[in-house]
Amino acid sequence: MPRGIKAGAADWAARFDRILGDADLLKEADARRCRWLDACQARHRRFVTDWRFVSGLGRDHPVENGFAWHHTLGVPYLPGSSVKGMVKSWCRDWLPGEELPMPIETIFGTAPEGAGDEAASVGVFIFLDAIPTDRIRCQADVMTPHYQPYYQSTGEVPAPGDWFSPNPISFLTVAPGEAFRFAIMPRTDQAMDKMDWMFQALTDALEWIGAGAKTATGYGRFAPASHTGD
Repeated sequence: MPRGIKAGAADWAARFDRILGDADLLKEADARRCRWLDACQARHRRFVTDWRFVSGLGRDHPVENGFAWHHTLGVPYLPGSSVKGMVKSWCRDWLPGEELPMPIETIFGTAPEGAGDEAASVGVFIFLDAIPTDRIRCQADVMTPHYQPYYQSTGEVPAPGDWFSPNPISFLTVAPGEAFRFAIMPRTDQAMDKMDWMFQALTDALEWIGAGAKTATGYGRFAPASHTGD
């Protein structure tokens, strides 16, 4: 990566290494959203980051590493599609098939590759965006690939070795201890009967496999908030 871009990434991450968001606006938005969720008989709860969390790392960005900002609240968030993907991965890869209350295609829908939109179907649950409930503390972080020529080779692959120069890359994360509200909404009566099971699957997925990027290295784990009424 050119030196100017690396410096830009570090400067950009450092710029947002602070507490972000309007507290009154976030609390008002969360209260309004809770009333809507309750009216729709959805399940929702606040979950707190157990360690650092990052969303949108693969998005296009001038300094290489993207970040997902909510378009009206101006704070980090996790899109509902990412929540759905995380829970689907948990149900598909970690739960025995007999523990599922219905076929996985019914839960999450289907989109057969190459079959066109006509063959696609929606799932019986709606997974909503996970949005902060209060101001959010962001922290700058860094990853340091040691074998960049090996990773980026498109022809003859060079053997990875200690003679390659480390390449520090700055990026932005959400700090531990920050609260987000996750929610699942039933789309059908069939889903309504299984809401408790589905929300428990979400809770387990957040605790065990994590949300967002870099989950294989410990990022993105969440735990339920301890306060009553959350």
